[in-house]
Amino acid sequence: GGGGGSGSGAGRRRDASVDPLQLHDGADEYAADALSALFGLPRTEALIEDFACAISRAILLQGRMYITQDHVCFHSNIFGHRTLAVMHFEAIGAIRKVTHALINPGIEITTVEGEVHSFASFFFRDHTYRIIKELWKIHQRKQRRAPCAPQGRD
Repeated sequence: GGGGGSGSGAGRRRDASVDPLQLHDGADEYAADALSALFGLPRTEALIEDFACAISRAILLQGRMYITQDHVCFHSNIFGHRTLAVMHFEAIGAIRKVTHALINPGIEITTVEGEVHSFASFFFRDHTYRIIKELWKIHQRKQRRAPCAPQGRD
């Protein structure tokens, strides 16, 4: 019988921080409701993976990044101060690996409008980066194939 890819059958690695969308087997409907309530996403949006990290504002705000098939989202709630970020993959112009404070691995996402979202404190930065980059590439290919996509604007 044929085997799957290199990651087939491997359990999902989870870090130790608290996850407001704690997932258990069969909890896809709960996750869809929670993502919809928290970020205003359609209920059809599927959670790919989530990670503990921090968003860089005046200080680093610890929270969670949620990657769905169409969005990169971030939620932080520090002493009642809520921070949300929601970026559709089609609105992302650039993604790059960065380092904060010389040692803290991070990811910087720049929207097509020039808005920069900087994330740090990842346990698995390279894994997170690969997921975001691959989904972004898929959306770029879909946009290029769309019949109403702008042609040749440089």
